Amino acid sequence: MWWIVATASVALIALGLGLLIREGLSDGLKSRSVAAQQRASDRSEKNAGQSQETTAGSPPSGATNANLAPSVERLQAIVAGAETETAHSVPAASRAPAVESQWPHLKPEIEQAVASINRLMQPVALSIAGSGASTWSLHNRGFGDYRRILIDGRSIAWLRMELSSDAGLAFKLRSHEAADAGLNRTSFATAPFSATRLANTLAECLAPAAEYSATRRTGRAAAT
Repeated sequence: MWWIVATASVALIALGLGLLIREGLSDGLKSRSVAAQQRASDRSEKNAGQSQETTAGSPPSGATNANLAPSVERLQAIVAGAETETAHSVPAASRAPAVESQWPHLKPEIEQAVASINRLMQPVALSIAGSGASTWSLHNRGFGDYRRILIDGRSIAWLRMELSSDAGLAFKLRSHEAADAGLNRTSFATAPFSATRLANTLAECLAPAAEYSATRRTGRAAAT
């Protein structure tokens, strides 16, 4: 009988040891798993912190302050220099009310002069377009308007008609393209103003453009 009891006791002890070992292994695995998860979490937080520090403290690649600063400073210097030069070399004049009030009375004479010149230049397809809004020029030197100079309906230049108190009426033609700078011309008409006098001054201003247009037209006709 005693050997039966001993055998049962041994079996129970073995079973208990097995349970303890299994529980120990399980707890050990759980502990190692938790520790691994904690380490992974710590590494993730560390990496995130480093990423935030890089983003907040460092400029993006290829856009460092060392690269941008000289360009910005150069632009600032150019703007400041232009403003200083403009402010000192060309002071703004006060607007003369008499000049602005005289412009509407001069417009009919100007329109007659433009109409006569347009008729004259019709054979070479050169024309003066209608006027824009009347405004003061830069630094209030004169009051007048802009018109386009057209060849076959294509705009090639601006024509500024401007009345000032000291220079009379100016006709200033400026080409759109640098290659056509030879068309640029400025002519002046002095008081007393008349449609005939203004037409003569306008014809002088447009002479290079008329010659250019006539040459183009003659060459086109010869080519055909």
